[in-house]
Amino acid sequence: MTMSQQTIAQGFTDLTHQSQQSFKAIMDAMAQPGKIYDAPHKLSDAGALNPVAAMVALTLCDAETLIYLDDTLNTTETRQFLAFHTGAATTSDPQKAQFAFLSSAEALEGDHKFNMGKHEYPDQSTTVIVAVNDLVNQAGATLSGPGIETSRAFASSSLNQKFWQQAEANNAEYPLGIDHIFVTETQLAALPRSTKINLDPAQGE
Repeated sequence: MTMSQQTIAQGFTDLTHQSQQSFKAIMDAMAQPGKIYDAPHKLSDAGALNPVAAMVALTLCDAETLIYLDDTLNTTETRQFLAFHTGAATTSDPQKAQFAFLSSAEALEGDHKFNMGKHEYPDQSTTVIVAVNDLVNQAGATLSGPGIETSRAFASSSLNQKFWQQAEANNAEYPLGIDHIFVTETQLAALPRSTKINLDPAQGE
């Protein structure tokens, strides 16, 4: 059965306005690390992607980007949804991906696989979109740096000590390193590679 013969889940119903609103939410999240935003749009039945991950994909990906999907997300339905709505192809090599979508934070706990960028082109690193159970501005880690006036407490029950240690190491490589976008079923928050992480009990905004 070909893609045209199958039912592909609907994307944005008002492409111009909804993509602009989604882009603003993502950029605001990147500009204010750890601040939690309600997703302006949620796309259901997008293969194995959760509704906010699907929104991020349709906003940031196009025919010139390569997408990496972890084993859980790498289904025929997910690939068809992405191809139909963005034109983007998928790759099995995380080093080649501009965007990586992960079904859980556990997929980040192994050896670092994603493109950290090069000193000449640090912006060519992979942006990793990670599905998590929740997002809260309490406990967890204390974030500081660009976009945070003093400090900001940030945590998720999906992010364990090993993740935060890896995130600290990622920040130490700045301006190289990956950017993270965390998505629940309804919300998103970002952890850019420029954000400093303190693993003492979190206090802040």
